[in-house]
Amino acid sequence: MQKTIAASAQDWTRFGWDARRSNDDPRSTGITAANVGSLTRQQVHLPGTVDSSPIYLHGVSVHGATHDAFFVTTTYGITLAIDAENGNILWRWTPPHYSDWAGSAQIATATPVADPGRKWIYAASPDGRIQKLSVAAGPVT
Repeated sequence: MQKTIAASAQDWTRFGWDARRSNDDPRSTGITAANVGSLTRQQVHLPGTVDSSPIYLHGVSVHGATHDAFFVTTTYGITLAIDAENGNILWRWTPPHYSDWAGSAQIATATPVADPGRKWIYAASPDGRIQKLSVAAGPVT
């Protein structure tokens, strides 16, 4: 049986921060006037347009290693786990019927959602289905 991992205070598990969609994490970000100049731009090449908010999980296990990770879904339903530190793609899931709607007007602009136990990511695809993906490995077989 897999152990449930408690949510981190740093997690942003859904669109709008909380169920009320307050869009506000009341805790300090750690970015201050003194250190803002040390921030660097990070560019990540993605297999499509992400037209929704990313979610973030701090210190989760992905492929057996601990990562801070962003999870995003493209307009045509590809869902990715991205290492927050270096921008590497940790895993990628492509819907089975991706080629049926890629390039068409049939899109999804939904933010993935993490379950409170930090084990699953739920992501929408343009066919109207919700996919259950493993934080640790992506596709559930």
